[in-house]
Amino acid sequence: MCISKIDMAKVKKFFKEYLFAKFQCKNRELYRQLKDYDPKDDQKYLKWEHFVEYVEQVLEALDKTSAQIIKEIYIQNKRICELPYSYSTYYAYRKKAIIELLAYLDLKI
Repeated sequence: MCISKIDMAKVKKFFKEYLFAKFQCKNRELYRQLKDYDPKDDQKYLKWEHFVEYVEQVLEALDKTSAQIIKEIYIQNKRICELPYSYSTYYAYRKKAIIELLAYLDLKI
C-alpha cells in the first residue's frame, strides 16, 4: 500500500486530535465527532475499527522497526484494558503510550 503525504498528514492530525480529546478529556464533543471519522475520506464516517485498520496499514508502510515499536505499544495497551488495573494505573500507562506515539509521529500537544 502506498501512503501519500496527504494521507500521512491526515493520520497525524487525526491521532493528535482524537487522542488528545479522548484520553486527555479536554473536549468530549470533539471526541464524539472523531470517534467515527475516517481519515481516508473526509466525507465518510466509519467505525473506529476501520480507522485502526488504516493506521496499521500506515505503520506497515513506515520503517518496519518503528512500526513494530508502535504496534507493541498498541498491543500492550490493549492488554492493559483487559486487566483489572486501578483507573489511575491504567490512565498512567495509557498516557505514557500516547506520549510515545505522538513523539513517534512527531506531534506535540
